[in-house]
Amino acid sequence: MMKNIVLTALTLIVPVTMILTSCTDDKEMITSQDITSADDDDAVAILFDQAFSEVDMVLEQLEFTWKNPGGLKSVEDTCPIVYVDHNDSVFWPKTVTIDFGTEGCTGPFSTIRKGKIITVVTDRFRREGSTRTVTFENFSVNDFLIEGTKTTTNEGRNEDENMYFSIVLTGGKVTTPEGQEITRNFTRTRTWIEGELTPRFRWDDIYLIEGEATGINRFGKSYTRTIIDPLVVKTACMWITSGMVEIVNYDVTANADGIEIDENSKTEIVLDYGAGECDDKATISVNGETKEITLKGKKSRP
Repeated sequence: MMKNIVLTALTLIVPVTMILTSCTDDKEMITSQDITSADDDDAVAILFDQAFSEVDMVLEQLEFTWKNPGGLKSVEDTCPIVYVDHNDSVFWPKTVTIDFGTEGCTGPFSTIRKGKIITVVTDRFRREGSTRTVTFENFSVNDFLIEGTKTTTNEGRNEDENMYFSIVLTGGKVTTPEGQEITRNFTRTRTWIEGELTPRFRWDDIYLIEGEATGINRFGKSYTRTIIDPLVVKTACMWITSGMVEIVNYDVTANADGIEIDENSKTEIVLDYGAGECDDKATISVNGETKEITLKGKKSRP
């Protein structure tokens, strides 16, 4: 059975033309490629996370409409259109499709989203063991094409009684409008530390994000992205408020056995989001040199 559902506030995607700009003009060891690598890292994280935030927003609303089926509306003139498909004889799983169309839907800050986000949901999100599996069909934001499969699993509660989730992204790739590719796979833990008691009000939610990502950046370098100090993500703030990420880049060459990493080409970059202030400031450190940078754009909601 297929239903089309009216949902509001589907306006999470923000511009991805993020640029990290240095606050000083000193002649230092940090290169433009270092800054672009950090820029790419932050921008790719935003692209993926905000696409997944579209899913979170839709499914949060559906959690309540599923309890009250009479609240579902069948319409064709909204953008995006949300479809829910499931077997009438079995309540779970459900397949939720967010369809932005081929012409696209305009979001805030004139972002254009096109294509589809498809999610298979096995149970209510707050139930231990429930999963969400997200895939994309020709989905893009401002002509940045996004690919990959993300699975989120409710792992129950940790020793502090906070609900937490394991998150795995495989086959992740962002293709820029110019045709440059940035790949990403990651494993994460997302811990819900505040806001769980207000399920219909998401703006007091705070999460801790931990984990590691790997991939190939636009320069053809292999990278590892490790969260070395948990990222604090507040839905009420436009930016990540604290935490540190280490980005390690290596030169790679292709051979008959696949990709060979040149260990001698190692470059380490540390991106520090600060000590808790809700602002657009961060620092980048390379080989002991540190510069303050300005983050041009919003972070995603978790």
